[in-house]
Amino acid sequence: MLEVFAEYGSVIATSTLRLFLGAGLSLAYGHHPLELWLLTSTGSVLGVFLCLLLGNKIRSVWVRQMQKRNRTSITDAPPPPALVKKIWQRYGLWGLAGASIFLGTIPSVAIALVSGLEKRRIFLYLTGGKIAWSTLIAIIGELPF
Repeated sequence: MLEVFAEYGSVIATSTLRLFLGAGLSLAYGHHPLELWLLTSTGSVLGVFLCLLLGNKIRSVWVRQMQKRNRTSITDAPPPPALVKKIWQRYGLWGLAGASIFLGTIPSVAIALVSGLEKRRIFLYLTGGKIAWSTLIAIIGELPF
């Protein structure tokens, strides 16, 4: 029984930061696709929630550092990588939610917070994207290869 809790806990903890790694770990444990979906969705939603919870503190420290360096606003910061900037300009928060599986939870939340969007909206979009990716991975995991 303890082994099952350890397996589930490790998949949830891994999915908190990287959904792909959590899904791979769940597949390696031989979990049913429904278990894979439930565990990776739970972990990724928990990751977005924790990053948003801590994100305000990180953002305020960053703003203070920029004010010390005589930068007037967040937009004076170094530009983001070209791909992230292109996704954000073209697709907005939905594009970031879709790309968050490749970027990771922490960078996705950081980009969304710096843009000045409301936390509730960020949470809804990013968790929607993570759950959609979890669903797709669970479906693909069921296919025979």
